[in-house]
Amino acid sequence: MNSIKRFTAALFIAAGSVTAWALPYDVSLPRNAVPPNVVSTPNKPMMMLATSKDHTLFGPIYNDFEDLEGDGTIETTFKPTFKYYGYFDAVKCYTYDSGVFVPSSMATLTGDKRYTCGGSLWSGNFLNWATMTRMDVVRKMLYGGKRSTDTATATVTAGQVTAVTNSKTILERAGLSQDAHSFVKFYAGTDIADYTPFTVSSLTKTNRGANKGHYAGLSICSRSDGNTNGGVTPQIRLVRGNYLLWATTSKLVCRWADENNPQKFTAKSARYYKDVDKGNGGISHEVDRPDRALDGATYGSVGPELIVRVEACKPSLLGEERCQAYPPQLRDNYKPYGIFQEFAMPQDGASAGRVEFGVISGSYDENLKAGALRKNMGDFLDEINPVTGVFCHSAGAHGCATSLAAPDGRATGTGAIKAIDAAVLYGNNGNYGGSGTFSEGMTAGGLPAWGNPIGEMLVQAYQYYAGVTSTNPSTKTKDDAIELLQQAWADPLSTANPNRGNLYGNPICRPMYAMALSSSALSFDGMDGNPAADTQIVNAFNSLPNRAKGINDFTDDIGAAENIHGTRRSVGSVTSTWGETCSAKTVTALSKVSGVCPEGPAIGGTYKVAGAALSANTSKIRTVATPPVDLNKVQDALKVKTLTASLAGGSARVEVPIPGKPGQFVYITPEGLWNGGRSSGKPMPGAILTFNSISAGKTAAGHPYGAFIVTWNDTQFGGDYDMDIVGFIRYEVFPDAGSPSGYSIKVTTDVTDAEAGWTGLHGFSIIGTDKDQRYLTHLHHSGNTGPFAGAEGFLCGDATFKSANAGACSGNATSSNIDAPVTLSFQMLGASGVTLNDPLWYAAKYGYFPSSVKAANDTYTNISMPANQDAWDHYKADGSVGSDGIPDGYFLARRPDILEQQLRRALTGLADTANAAPATSSSQLLADGYKYTVGFSTESVTGELEGYKVDADGNFGTAPTWSAGTRLRADASGSHGTMRSIITNTGNTASAGVPFRWGSLDAAYKTQMTTSSNNVMSEDNAQLVLNYVRGDQSLEGSNGLRERGSNLLGPIVNAEPWVQRRPDAQITGDGYGTFFSDKSTRANLLWAAANDGMVHAFDPLTGEEKFAYVPGVLANRLAEIPLQRGGPAGGRTQLNGANFVAGVAESKPAGTVWAYVDSSPFTADVKVGTDWKTYLFGSLGRGGRAVYALDVTDPASLTEGSASNIFKWQFTADDDIDLGYVSMGKILRHVNTNQAMPVVKMNNGKYAMLLGNGQKSASGKAVLFILYMDGPNGASWTGRYKKIVADTGADNGLAMPNWEDYDGNGTADVIYAGDLQGNMWKFDVSSASDANWDVAFKDGNNKKPLYRATYVNPTTNAVTGLPITTVPQLIYRAQGGLNVSFGTGNAFEDANFPNLTLPQRIYGIWDRPGLGETGKRALPTGLTTLKLRTYVRDATTGYITLDANTSGNVDYTIQDGWYATLPTSSEMVLSNPELSAGVLAFTSVRPKSNALNYCSTSPDAALYTVDPLSGRADRKAQGALTSGTVTTNIVGADIGDQIVRVVNDRTKKPFETKCVAGEPGCTCVGADCTKAATCGPGQAAKRVVGKKADATICYSTSPRVQWREIPGLRTDQ
Repeated sequence: MNSIKRFTAALFIAAGSVTAWALPYDVSLPRNAVPPNVVSTPNKPMMMLATSKDHTLFGPIYNDFEDLEGDGTIETTFKPTFKYYGYFDAVKCYTYDSGVFVPSSMATLTGDKRYTCGGSLWSGNFLNWATMTRMDVVRKMLYGGKRSTDTATATVTAGQVTAVTNSKTILERAGLSQDAHSFVKFYAGTDIADYTPFTVSSLTKTNRGANKGHYAGLSICSRSDGNTNGGVTPQIRLVRGNYLLWATTSKLVCRWADENNPQKFTAKSARYYKDVDKGNGGISHEVDRPDRALDGATYGSVGPELIVRVEACKPSLLGEERCQAYPPQLRDNYKPYGIFQEFAMPQDGASAGRVEFGVISGSYDENLKAGALRKNMGDFLDEINPVTGVFCHSAGAHGCATSLAAPDGRATGTGAIKAIDAAVLYGNNGNYGGSGTFSEGMTAGGLPAWGNPIGEMLVQAYQYYAGVTSTNPSTKTKDDAIELLQQAWADPLSTANPNRGNLYGNPICRPMYAMALSSSALSFDGMDGNPAADTQIVNAFNSLPNRAKGINDFTDDIGAAENIHGTRRSVGSVTSTWGETCSAKTVTALSKVSGVCPEGPAIGGTYKVAGAALSANTSKIRTVATPPVDLNKVQDALKVKTLTASLAGGSARVEVPIPGKPGQFVYITPEGLWNGGRSSGKPMPGAILTFNSISAGKTAAGHPYGAFIVTWNDTQFGGDYDMDIVGFIRYEVFPDAGSPSGYSIKVTTDVTDAEAGWTGLHGFSIIGTDKDQRYLTHLHHSGNTGPFAGAEGFLCGDATFKSANAGACSGNATSSNIDAPVTLSFQMLGASGVTLNDPLWYAAKYGYFPSSVKAANDTYTNISMPANQDAWDHYKADGSVGSDGIPDGYFLARRPDILEQQLRRALTGLADTANAAPATSSSQLLADGYKYTVGFSTESVTGELEGYKVDADGNFGTAPTWSAGTRLRADASGSHGTMRSIITNTGNTASAGVPFRWGSLDAAYKTQMTTSSNNVMSEDNAQLVLNYVRGDQSLEGSNGLRERGSNLLGPIVNAEPWVQRRPDAQITGDGYGTFFSDKSTRANLLWAAANDGMVHAFDPLTGEEKFAYVPGVLANRLAEIPLQRGGPAGGRTQLNGANFVAGVAESKPAGTVWAYVDSSPFTADVKVGTDWKTYLFGSLGRGGRAVYALDVTDPASLTEGSASNIFKWQFTADDDIDLGYVSMGKILRHVNTNQAMPVVKMNNGKYAMLLGNGQKSASGKAVLFILYMDGPNGASWTGRYKKIVADTGADNGLAMPNWEDYDGNGTADVIYAGDLQGNMWKFDVSSASDANWDVAFKDGNNKKPLYRATYVNPTTNAVTGLPITTVPQLIYRAQGGLNVSFGTGNAFEDANFPNLTLPQRIYGIWDRPGLGETGKRALPTGLTTLKLRTYVRDATTGYITLDANTSGNVDYTIQDGWYATLPTSSEMVLSNPELSAGVLAFTSVRPKSNALNYCSTSPDAALYTVDPLSGRADRKAQGALTSGTVTTNIVGADIGDQIVRVVNDRTKKPFETKCVAGEPGCTCVGADCTKAATCGPGQAAKRVVGKKADATICYSTSPRVQWREIPGLRTDQ
């Protein structure tokens, strides 16, 4: 608070003003949202990344044969309305200057959603499509991209960085050899000038070529200046006209006509590309190679060759790039960042990242097996300068020390980023180190750029976690030559570094992940020359400890579970041999399948990776000699979860749907075969270089068709990697009455170009017809055809076919320029499930599902297979809850932008953190009911509200049925939140409720959001704040407003959800019966208050948001909500390069989670005047000093149009300065009314809300507020509430109260509440006039509590009050009066918890008739008149029992009750106790005794269940312990949550005797497994429900303890 505001407030306090008030800043001034008893940072994950280095990484990420948008249309060229991912910012325009593309301006977004430029500018979106490779996407996604220039110099003054100069970052595309690794993109749209510096006119050739005088588009070839290792300088060559096949010529590609070995295109290729009955491409392909001068595309002095380097993160023009300011407080140095920086780069050396990474990548020396460790598990402080963001391996002055300071000591400048930067197209000297090489002829290092044994690399990751000896390659000559360095293995689970443990958690307990990032189909995955021996992956797997069986067994378990065995599938081989074709074969065992189709039938990819992943997920990766004591309470502890991401683009397979037969397809796969090289004499499968769609659609006759070009290399691996055959394939579907489906398909093939020296075949295989097999229709080069004899589908070996198709079998159809099409027709029968999924798909499905389930004792039992689809497919690709058939751990990078989002979402998972009890859908837990849990993450700054359905057996689902945060984002994304129904209030008058829209706010509200805001800003920016709060994510990003990702719900920390049900109060008369009947069918609502500034209403069955309310008192703080809060964008928030907040600095609360609406909402039926209503009540909790009320009687009327009727009133510290921070805590229902306890009818006839004034009020008094339902008169509360000051001392505050109705007339007669000084106050409100209401016990004018809980220091005799922050529980005694039970403890601020010097207690005090009256029993003080109960906690089991020496009865003739000191130092009662079935149930919270011996550093919690009258466990609510002949009832036991709710359990679970093998107490005879029921005959059950906790309390159904437990029973009749 600034000095002026403090002084003004102090004047009013000192003057004792009648209407004490506070300034808006004071009302909404927050406290720390996360209390000290909540550890909001979990054990942080470890992620071992296994990444390809295979040559396919250097292919284009956009291959122009994919349906990128999922709309059923294949994109065959640039699509202007699609946003492409890459080094260029898609929303910027670039100039080309001195070899670099430089950001020039923002692109214009047109009405049809195109990002356009103009003049001499290039569209960043167009350049991403034209130039980006898979390797570029990997580099950008992981760390922002490969930097060719990376500079920044920091100026340090007095230990602070005051400036950064010389800042520049230039990214460069991957190097591409001048062979078929180069690629051409072709665009012929007439809007070409919107994306390039060219116009239709400038690209029209007037004097030469196949399209002379006609505009024929722009061709762009991505290549490099050299050939060896991908060259040095990445280039593009620009050509006017259609040269799409320029990169698929023989020898060196994309050559100008005046360069060496210029190869022409064939006239036949041009013809087949254009002709309507062939490719129907519309534009002729050129025949002659382009001439640099005549055909090269230039503008001004630029072109036709450009270098592909781009300046990134230019401070003056940031756009949508992911750029991070270094250091965060300055804005003159930005560096691109990716997942590594976002998740694993601490902001300073003393903090932790969110994840630790390790990296394994393939080896160029041992390219046929596993890989090498490039980075040990850790953060990236050893790879990135934390001050400037410069990479420590960058050339020049990077500013990194040689090694990190002790105790870290890691060498800098090596590791993951340098290793991934080092990947190249290794060794191209004309044949990459081998020619005519085939699978079984491959040797280690022979063709270093080939080989993708990613499955073996995953097993290597498991070995790393298992602590086995390093399996790095022994040979590393090639790797060392390009500085691709190995790292010695360091144990990731070592506890030797306590600093690491403090930052990231106990490594034994941390979640372990392995992720495979694969560029293409798996190859040599367990096969080293002899696939039958299958030694590599088997031997690697056998080194793992704790494996239950062999890798083949696990793999076959998957084959059986997937119903693959015994079916015909398109695979290379089913006998563990090298495959050849993708024709269908019968699979007997999944472990014997080799060759992934259609990408690699002959290169030894297997499915054993899935078996290995299943084993790692279901078996502990190692045995720990001395595990943490709570390791068995960690789900999937010491297991490795596997995620997989595939960068493979559209497969070279055509899926043709059968008209009118949904889900039925015919599959066409290109096939090639060559006669060269194999010692066995068998033919060699060819390698597909490119597969492109020319066109697709319908013919003039309306027949569906598609036309494709496929280019073949005449060697399986390596060689010169150039075009040897260009094959043509076209299909056409036509009606056929003779076909069972009513349709047939004809497939036409031809060879349009060929240059190979080997004899080769081109054709296809087909599945789903009456004649499924391979058809090799065309022969090139009529040399030795002997190896083809007996090959499936070698048609030219058949004399009849050869005679009828002489051109196709002549071997020279291209050179003679004759068309030699072969057309074959097939009846379409249809096939589904013919293909197998990617092996990585199965690895994710079986390697990522939760492989353990919680038992009743909070420990976990292993399961070996996913129980159902929900276990592996709970989330859709967009992050929303629901099934989409894709494993949650599998990411397919057809959309690299979405892949990045998916990976970020997987790494962002919510911390399992909450400080609120769950709600249940009804007071009784029933099958098909729900529990609703909340949580938050300090890292993603998001919250969650999840619904868990109860199954038929009474168990909660292991995964939520719905998640409100992702549902909210999905629902709001289409409209940017404009369709949500959100209101606020502009003051406190009758019409104060208004829609939360800028045009509906009054001037005062807008002032609070702008010039009077804690963060002053312009009106324009304030409107953007409002839009952001509503759900507009269009301006989010590291260079904009704070990113919320896939979750729009704010953190829910201290607020429990509340179910608003149909009227069900126990109220008689007064007209309530009519209201009860009229509203008996209204919809239920689920209310949740979140720290996004709103209280939300959701559909309790679906999680759909129905309504939200923004308390108006938060108006001056709303500007905080979009501000950046730590992480890569943790500095000052900017938008479009300018500060979002005016002034020299931003005003931010501490931490990352900031409190706004942070206390539990609740509803109650109340009578207001003559009308019955249902009101919603709530407070801001730690978010401010205010409470509010809304009329929510009719859920259907909760609309913005009804805002003035919905908002009823607010009561703030502005209305009464004695109001502090009120935390409602766990809202209990009063047994008399079945309504929320804080709401009751008073004896003056008015319904009221009872409110303790909470903590940290301006005066520090302890005050009871009684707020009447009719609210203020206008804006004034004068005369509209009753205030009773119990204590005027400093540093005090009253907790929430409980009440009782002595005479049974439905009104409160007495109220009890505790305060921070240990006083339990009794208030007498029995009079019909509120003027007579006051503290019940007085000595003259001196107000006295019923009892004061204190601790007397035995050394100093100093007396300290024990704080009471929870609601007392009341129970009638047969002798009259009430027994008042309460606990002590406080955790509002860091100084409160832990408090190891102040023991806390639980009390039961009898407020007997006549107590404190003259001549009768005096009020109790101290401990002398209380019976001691000594609770003892067993150090091993955690069970709490009563010391037998203190087990005697309470003698109420001389004693006033009982007390017990909680058995562990700093153990406290922090949540409201519950009284049910005669049992007082409360949870305690205590710090860990020795955190190093535990997995969780979160404080421990225990559930106590005692008799409220005796303080003993007089019932076996939690069971009993037997020692010899002595049986002792359990007083308490550890439980998984600090706050729980006790509900009636009407499911079968407490009485179930069936069980699952491995469950504690389960005995199996054969397949019949049984256990003793939790509750026995004659008992009923209560369920203790928490976020994690799920326990049962058993009790006898009779007799009842006291009549007040019978709802509605009256004693005055």
